[in-house]
Amino acid sequence: MRGLCMECAAEVSQGLACRGRCEADAEELAETIRANVRGRKAALANLRGQRNAVVVATVFMILFGAFLLWVGFQTAEHARWVFLGLGALIGGYGAFLLVRSLRVRVSG
Repeated sequence: MRGLCMECAAEVSQGLACRGRCEADAEELAETIRANVRGRKAALANLRGQRNAVVVATVFMILFGAFLLWVGFQTAEHARWVFLGLGALIGGYGAFLLVRSLRVRVSG
């Protein structure tokens, strides 16, 4: 951190810098900030799209798990537990992911 006197202060696009010493660095920092502000909108759109894809995938997992549970109740005794176990695992994991993805807040 430096203090600037009136004689050595140079105005750059987003603030002040030491004349002849820090002007290029200050301008580069200002451009970095501008680029981050421009990129924020695209990043938020990507996060929203990713969240929507996760919600769709987890709903599919829950439905597939429910289907496997239904098949488990319809099949013979020796295969029943395989379908019931797979249905419970896949459906439960889908429900877990759905709750977790809905907790994520994408502010913007």
